[in-house]
Amino acid sequence: MHKLSRFLSQLLTVILLAGVVTACGRKEKKGRFLETAQQYFDAGEYEKAKLEYINVLRADRNNLIATRQLGVIWSEQGVPALAVPYLMQAGKLSPNDIRLRCRLASTFLAIREIERARVEILAVLDLAPGDEEALLLLVDAARGPEDWPVVRQRMDKFPNRNTVAFHLATVPFFLQKNDLLSGLDAVEKALAIDPKSVKAHTVA
Repeated sequence: MHKLSRFLSQLLTVILLAGVVTACGRKEKKGRFLETAQQYFDAGEYEKAKLEYINVLRADRNNLIATRQLGVIWSEQGVPALAVPYLMQAGKLSPNDIRLRCRLASTFLAIREIERARVEILAVLDLAPGDEEALLLLVDAARGPEDWPVVRQRMDKFPNRNTVAFHLATVPFFLQKNDLLSGLDAVEKALAIDPKSVKAHTVA
């Protein structure tokens, strides 16, 4: 009886150690997948990066980095419909990630899911009232007269008026009043702050 108890104790120890070794092995493998994926991503080799991130998700389906990056890749590749599920899942895993939620909002806009985009944008502005990207996305999401009061309300709460985003956000309001000179002046102010602003040059 004593020998049997000793044997069972030793067997249990072996099983537990095997489990620890297996878990450590999986963790190391996942780490290698993430490292390789990031290298491919940084090099712009998105297809190879996707395969590595998918390998990560096979080992850990709730891995935030892999989920987020797959959404980013599909978005960068111009396939927003495939980006959305990954970005939404990543958003659930990290709801305070402002850049992630802006990316999701932009992706919603690309597939014309305007209301869902607006929800994300307003959530970002609740978290960070001075976020420039979110303010410009809110302007992009405006589709009718009923939307502009919300934009104006958020502009009133915007802490820094001398920014590219704020000046560009004023342009639609000037154009609604047929005040082209003030609109052009707002664009020039934006370019004076950041001469390389792609958004300002697009508006100009």
